[in-house]
Amino acid sequence: MRTLRLIVLAGIAGSIGCAPVGPSAGGSPTADRDVITLEELQGVPTSTNLYDAIVSLRPSMIRSRGQMTLSPGESSYPRVYTDGQSWGDIDSLRSLASMTVRAVRYYSASEATTRFGTGHNAGVIEVLMKR
Repeated sequence: MRTLRLIVLAGIAGSIGCAPVGPSAGGSPTADRDVITLEELQGVPTSTNLYDAIVSLRPSMIRSRGQMTLSPGESSYPRVYTDGQSWGDIDSLRSLASMTVRAVRYYSASEATTRFGTGHNAGVIEVLMKR
């Protein structure tokens, strides 16, 4: 009897431990830390440039990753791409109005290498523009 009780308690504890934390189905979805959606961008003032919008919504996207290589010219910040094309360094986000953007996605160094090729040791921020 005691063994059966322990098995039942272990099963209950296991199912509670595997239950999702936060909003469940039917609730609002949790934000992806690597993606900023159009809906989120619509919540920032229309006069905001994209750099400031990212600072407000996902500041971890634009933080320095530290010295990644021995090359002194290599930036420790992610490179910026717009619609799949190289756009510039992190400061180039200041030239984009947040209201012209459909979505923003951060790619880690390994994801960026797979998608955009080598030379993205600090990752990539890809900006998808509205059409």
